[in-house]
Amino acid sequence: MKPDLTILSKDEYYKYNISSCSTSYVFYPFTPDFWSIVTEVEHDYYKNPYMTTTRDIDDDNNVGIYTIPPYFSTLENTKEISVKPVIKNTSNITYKLITDEILLFHSKDDWNKEVRRNCYFKYEVYPSELVSKKNRKKLERAYKKNKLIKTGKEYTIDSKKYEEYTLPSEFDRIKVSTDVNRNYLKIKKYIRFTKKVQTKIFKREKEEVYWVNVDSIEWYINEKDNIAISRYNVFSGVPLTLDNHYYGNIEKTYLYEFLNNTFSTEILPLGEYFIEKSMEKIDISDSIKEIFYEIINNDIDVLKMYQTKNILYYVKEKYNELSDTEYENIVVGLLKYISLTEDNYLYQETEQEKELKISLEEKENKENKIMEYKKQMRLNNKTCEEIADDVSKYISSNMTVDEITEAIYSMYPYVKHEELQEILNELDIKPKVLVR
Repeated sequence: MKPDLTILSKDEYYKYNISSCSTSYVFYPFTPDFWSIVTEVEHDYYKNPYMTTTRDIDDDNNVGIYTIPPYFSTLENTKEISVKPVIKNTSNITYKLITDEILLFHSKDDWNKEVRRNCYFKYEVYPSELVSKKNRKKLERAYKKNKLIKTGKEYTIDSKKYEEYTLPSEFDRIKVSTDVNRNYLKIKKYIRFTKKVQTKIFKREKEEVYWVNVDSIEWYINEKDNIAISRYNVFSGVPLTLDNHYYGNIEKTYLYEFLNNTFSTEILPLGEYFIEKSMEKIDISDSIKEIFYEIINNDIDVLKMYQTKNILYYVKEKYNELSDTEYENIVVGLLKYISLTEDNYLYQETEQEKELKISLEEKENKENKIMEYKKQMRLNNKTCEEIADDVSKYISSNMTVDEITEAIYSMYPYVKHEELQEILNELDIKPKVLVR
């Protein structure tokens, strides 16, 4: 699932900088050059400071934000200031430390004390540095010849959506896994960013094209406080507020909403990204989200073969204590997920690899399981005896065989002819001829 994100106050940043060796380098104020193009702020002094939640007022009584390194930014100009996101609760995400460097620290009390430093992990991806000029031309040629592959992800930059691409050779380069997220994270990914610029001659506007690498974000972990802080400034171009009013509560700002509704989804690897996109604009609680993830991870291959009604039957049979609205929301999300993934190139390649790895016996077992699922779903997971018991509650002794048959079909429209015979036998009805 996507992480919960925020930014820290001035005091919190300085606190973590001083007290935690593992985050001592996290305060390096660096923003990738690409974001200078987005915000049109090129000078290092202005582009590299990052926002805090601390409200500030300058000598002219302008309300603004305190940045690190110290620099006053009015609320109107916060769009130009970089953002260093913070994961609020690292226990909710899965990560693996990349380095655990041990340094020798010399002091009067302890001459060779070992200190842990630079404990960080890579988690999720986002547009960062510009592609080199040589590769930029190569990508642009491939783009114009329609030879690039769309991964299916999009990134919101300056209120516009930019699609993510990869080269076909990238998938051939890696050892294909049956995990689509692992495949996605291994390949090189790019976005094509366009911006209107004025030419020096004749002062005319032209469209400038930039190709940008999509790379993993590095996070320094502070295990004591259960947070992680991004090593570099990840992005800029997003204002703190839209109305230029700020009273010190970061959770009521446009930036906070962007971090947790847009950015937190767009940084996810492909599989999780599609899950979150499938739940967008659906009123769904955290507990229902967990069920949704469980279904996607365990049963989606089978559900892809079902019709909408049967998917609903499946969800109701497996999770029988939800409300009708929750069932409907899950099914809407599942149908959207299937639509997003069934024609996706990376998913198709991963599915092919899965098929290659499945032995004949496993494949046969899988097919048998699917057939059994289909039969169960067709009859709402009930045997003929259970259906007969269910139907008996709604029929009377003065009903004709045809009327009873019609009642069975209305309640269980996918009953087969031979199953109907068995159900009627269970009801102790011996028709001379069965019509239907």
